[in-house]
Amino acid sequence: MKVVQYGCGKMSKYTMRYVYEKGGEIVGAIDINPDVIGKDIGTIMECEDKGVVVSSVEDARKVLEETRPDACIVTTMSLLSDLEDAALLCAE
Repeated sequence: MKVVQYGCGKMSKYTMRYVYEKGGEIVGAIDINPDVIGKDIGTIMECEDKGVVVSSVEDARKVLEETRPDACIVTTMSLLSDLEDAALLCAE
C-alpha cells in the first residue's frame, strides 16, 4: 500500500513506523513546519533515510497527484473543522 503522510510532527513518527511495520510504503510527506520541510522522513522516524523528503503544504496537491497514494494519514490537528482542507484534498 502506498501512503502519503500529511503532517510530520510528533505523532507521524509512530504512524509512519506502523506503515512500514505492516508492509506499506510511504511515498510522500507533507508539512507546514519549515523545520521539517526538506528533511528525509527517516530523520523524523529516527531511522535510516527512506528516500522521501517532506514537502511543503503549498505543494500538497502536486505531491498527491504525482504519488497517487492508496491512503493518506493526516496527523495535523485534532478538530475535524481544522482538518477539512487536508481531508478534502486527500479525498480528491
